[in-house]
Amino acid sequence: MNLVEVGEALKENANDFISRSIDEYNDKDYKAALINLWSGILLLLKIWIFKKQPSMIYLKWEKIIAYDNGMLKFSQFISDGSYQTVDYNEIKERFKFLGNCRSLLFEYDKVLDEIRKKRNRIEHFVHDIKEKEITSAFVKVLPFINDFIDQELDEKVNEYLDCWDEFLHIDEVYKYRLSKMEEFIHSISPSQRDIQHGSAEMIEVDCTNCENGKLVDIGEYSSLGRGTLYCKACEYKTEFIECNNCSRIILKESFDSFLEETGMCSDCLDEICKRND
Repeated sequence: MNLVEVGEALKENANDFISRSIDEYNDKDYKAALINLWSGILLLLKIWIFKKQPSMIYLKWEKIIAYDNGMLKFSQFISDGSYQTVDYNEIKERFKFLGNCRSLLFEYDKVLDEIRKKRNRIEHFVHDIKEKEITSAFVKVLPFINDFIDQELDEKVNEYLDCWDEFLHIDEVYKYRLSKMEEFIHSISPSQRDIQHGSAEMIEVDCTNCENGKLVDIGEYSSLGRGTLYCKACEYKTEFIECNNCSRIILKESFDSFLEETGMCSDCLDEICKRND
């Protein structure tokens, strides 16, 4: 396997573990959910390391560093599966070594370590962990998964995880996404001063894909001149046009070829037709 294939395999396996974990969580098989969740988290962290320096996911330094012509260099990555990879504590050290001391990994260290400990107790047949504890740990770490994939792996969660729909069905996750949506809207909104100096007020309409989200204009335009609205809460995107007469927002799902050609919404077109009767 070449490096691209290995990277895709790591992503597929992480996806598989987290998808299973979400399914097991929804089925109330919390112990299995926690075990698979931890496996998925470890793989996400290893993926980040792999992207920076593939051989750094090995546990033993003699498999990472080679001595060649009087110089130290990273060893070539060998993908035969014969070498042990890093555990959680080593992962943290590798992040520091690779210059990522501000990673979300360290911000969520206590939450992650709590899951690691619970997972170890479950796997070693110590059945003293209450269901409520597992549920609490599970919910606490989901924002980490969301933000780590988004910010550090530079991927969209809804495209990276097959279980995205189920992910949003967990109330705490959706509430967290809503809070991130508010931060996102604030970050791109023109201030009152900007508006006074000619900036247009930001387009914001209720999301048609989720219950409480907002679709906002993110400044992307198609070759046909259509804009793009985006909801940070559920990551739904849709094209839109504005009515030339009343500035009403017309979403892609309401597009009509005739209305789009006239550049007017149906209400304005009806009003014009009534005037001409």
